[in-house]
Amino acid sequence: MFQMLAIDTFNADIICLLLFPLVPLAAYGLVRLLRSKFGSGAAGPIEKPPENAGGMESVNAADHRLGLLSLIWRALTGPAPWLRVVLIAAAVFYAVVVYYRPALEDGLNGGHQWDFGTYYQAARLAAEGGDPYLAHERYNFKHPYTYPPYTVKLFAPFVSMDLHEARQTFFILKLAVLGALALLWALLLIRNVEGAFLLLLVAAYGFHKSLLVELESGNVNLFEIALIWGGVGAFARRKPVLFALCILAAALCKFWPFLLIGMLLFFEDRRSRIVFIAACLAFFALNFGSYLFDPEQFARFAETSASRFEELELTGWNPSALSFFRFYRGELAAWSGWNLPPFLDYAGWGLFAFAVFAVYWETIVRRRSIREPMEFALFTLFAYALILPRFKDFSFVLLLAPAVYVLQRKVPDWTARALLLLLVCVNFHEYVAMFAASALYLAFAWSQNRPVPGTPAS
Repeated sequence: MFQMLAIDTFNADIICLLLFPLVPLAAYGLVRLLRSKFGSGAAGPIEKPPENAGGMESVNAADHRLGLLSLIWRALTGPAPWLRVVLIAAAVFYAVVVYYRPALEDGLNGGHQWDFGTYYQAARLAAEGGDPYLAHERYNFKHPYTYPPYTVKLFAPFVSMDLHEARQTFFILKLAVLGALALLWALLLIRNVEGAFLLLLVAAYGFHKSLLVELESGNVNLFEIALIWGGVGAFARRKPVLFALCILAAALCKFWPFLLIGMLLFFEDRRSRIVFIAACLAFFALNFGSYLFDPEQFARFAETSASRFEELELTGWNPSALSFFRFYRGELAAWSGWNLPPFLDYAGWGLFAFAVFAVYWETIVRRRSIREPMEFALFTLFAYALILPRFKDFSFVLLLAPAVYVLQRKVPDWTARALLLLLVCVNFHEYVAMFAASALYLAFAWSQNRPVPGTPAS
């Protein structure tokens, strides 16, 4: 075994991939250390102001003198928001006809699904006894297969079909998963008709039309998101084992979702901590076992994954914070003629991630102003999406339902709500998705931490 570990394929990339499952354990130790040094300073739960106080249902007295404008205003913001629902329905209908109908027709006819083409050819070459990580060279595909070796078997059933039929089948499966995910969102978060229509609006336009890109890409992302949300449902019902199983399944192809296993520490009971440690060890054992089974193939997996991460597509394909700083460093260097070093990308991303973590620490650890498991899960999903160095455009589907939750329940002022909705749904630049997620995250944190009038600030 020790000779196997000493082969030259055991490089830094492999070490990073194998140790990744232990990151949540290290983070847990760091949090325990910080809490022991600085304390939690926990404050009691903050009472919320009345729902109608200065909120969406109030109407300025001056509006009563505006005649028709007043009637429209009350129709839009009053207790029976049918005009609002009609306007949202019209916008959703337009999106379906103009944007989604062509994508649905194309998918059902076996078109697009470019990422699935990579999965299919990798599974096909593996079934023939070849190396799945060389499929892009043999079949002239742009991108290599970048998932762990054991995941190739997930796509093996499609090899019995030709590529056209396989794409159709995969697309239909995605539509079924999307329907199940929408039902899960409705059961967990949606409470009224307006909320359902708002979810449709955000799903149609939100985060630079992330759902549209998801349907066209053929990526496994939607299956991962469905598993994550299955875990969120289990988490809200305090079922740590089911939550851990969902997160482990979601992290089979891409390792990043495994970071969410740290949510188990919210419960602060012995059973949840045991499940947390067991999940970390199980994920480590799975990947270490894959390395021991075929070290050279695992090394090629590490190499292709590292090369794809280094590419870190800019603008629309990867609108993460790290991509943002890399893109605008290049723009500034081209405009000014300065030679700006690449480490500035990571410095800017590090400061941004630190700010996200500081807000999270203030809300979750110090003030403990979020005590409900569901709200903790939603808040964590925002932080997770913002700090990842690689978060693709279609990955923002993860935040569609949390965005509706924040807009409906955490932003009482109608004007602020309308502006946030515009930021989420108006697609004038790729990086707006990241800014919209940041604004929703801050609005969520502010709603939990703001002092109530007449009470001392903590």
